[in-house]
Order: sequence, then structure tokens, then C-alpha cells
Amino acid sequence: ADTATVTVQVVKISLALFSLALSLIVYQEELRRGQIARPRHGLAATVVCLVWRIGMVAARVISIASFAALVKNGSPRVTGIGYFGFERRDDPGDPFTYPVITCFIFAAHWLLMTVWIHMQKSNFCASPENEEPRPWLELLYSTVMGWVHIFCFINHKQTPSRKRMFFFYLLTFIENSVLIGIWYVQITVATELWFRVSIVCSVQVLYLMGLCSIFLYYSFCHPQTALDASIRSYCT
Repeated sequence: ADTATVTVQVVKISLALFSLALSLIVYQEELRRGQIARPRHGLAATVVCLVWRIGMVAARVISIASFAALVKNGSPRVTGIGYFGFERRDDPGDPFTYPVITCFIFAAHWLLMTVWIHMQKSNFCASPENEEPRPWLELLYSTVMGWVHIFCFINHKQTPSRKRMFFFYLLTFIENSVLIGIWYVQITVATELWFRVSIVCSVQVLYLMGLCSIFLYYSFCHPQTALDASIRSYCT
């Protein structure tokens, strides 16, 4: 029963990650479609972007979900491995369980991203008639984008994004590493070393896969990259 449940959950999570990554790519492509001067993505660029998004989002989700699944007090089961290898024993009188701590981390990251995005002054919600800024709508936009940036980066300004991406992905790398590191140390009731190591490695490998895809995309498959004719014809 446990194996069947895990299989179904893995399939559902994989499909959800693929759907999220694809929706991000479609969103960026629709932004390009609305600006005639901007070239479209080709097949190779789309595939590389898909790997980029899946790698980064999957690493983020695994690290957050693993941390949130921790219990402060647990007892090993007679049977079961991994997450099925222990019983929950959280103290009902303790308000600071790991899921609650995760919510605080979410809130802090959301606030930081909201302030960071708002300071960039995107003017995304300017009046269509006279391009006058609308501060309250901009604040609402920054708040929504701050929530999105809990999981993934979206370039919301038509300006070079190298520094913004560097800051965001450095921050998420640190957060992911700290969260999964705490999980590795604290989940002592899951005694299988291979299970703990595989979870930690999966986070770092997926992040590295996403990072390599970013470099590949901007080096070879970005529509505005200066390439020779043969490579450009393949990527765009």
C-alpha cells in the first residue's frame, strides 16, 4: 500500500512540476509575442528552458517539503523506510512545529522578494492612457510577484536580468542548502543513510541541472544571442 501511494504521489508531483515549468515558458513566450521586435523561442530554446525550470523548481520543492515534513519527536516503526519509517509525535502544546517554522520562512522570503521587486520600480501597472504610475497597483503587483518568487524567478522588466538572477538563485541556493541540511541532521528516526543522502543529492543535482541549463540557454539558445547561421537556425 505504501509503495502504491508513493508511486501515485511521485507521478502527480512530476506532472505538476512539468505543468508549472511549461506554464512559465508559455508566459514568457506570450510576452514575446506581444512585442513584434522580439524574436520567438525555437524548439531547442524551449527544451532548455523546460529543463531549467524543472530543475530549479524541483530542487526548491524537495528542500521545502522535506524540511516541513520533519517532526521534533518521532519513534521508528517496525516496518517502513524513508518517510514511512517513523511515527509522528509532535507535542500538541508546542506551537513551533516544523510546518509552522516553514510558514515563517515562507513569509520572510515573500516579504524580502516583495520589497526587492518593488524597489526595482517596474511600472508594470502604469495607466494605459498616459503612462502615469499607479503606486497602489504597483505594490499589489510586487506582492503577487513576491509570492511567485518563493519558488521561481520571473524577469518582469525588459532590462538585462543577469544581476537579478544572480541574487535570486544565490539566495535560493543558500536557503535550499540550509533547509535540506537541517533535514539531514534532524531526521534521525529515518535511519537509512542511502535515503537521506539521496534526498540531499537530488536537491543539489537538480539545482545544478537548472543552473547548467541557464548557462546553456543564454550562451547558445537565447533568441538574441549572436551565433553563426548554422547554430541559430537550429536554436531559433
